[in-house]
Amino acid sequence: MKHIAKLARIELSEADIGALQTELSAILDFAAKLDEAATANVDPLWGGHDLTNATREDGSSISRNNETGAVLVDPAPLHRGGYVEVKAVFNRER
Repeated sequence: MKHIAKLARIELSEADIGALQTELSAILDFAAKLDEAATANVDPLWGGHDLTNATREDGSSISRNNETGAVLVDPAPLHRGGYVEVKAVFNRER
């Protein structure tokens, strides 16, 4: 436990070391039980699924020219050409 604490760069009291040794022992016992599982006829699972680049087609149901776009743009204090106008975010002067 002292070596693990040193690697993690944490300080442990003697009481902490005793408690953590008990917990670590229980964790290692559980991991050992996993080794006992019957896996002879189980195919390895490398990625979890067979999906590759599952994406949707580009497109949007919101456009500045349709009713939904107008509902979003019109309430803005400043708007022009279907876009909301905002103050500059970046200073172009260097």
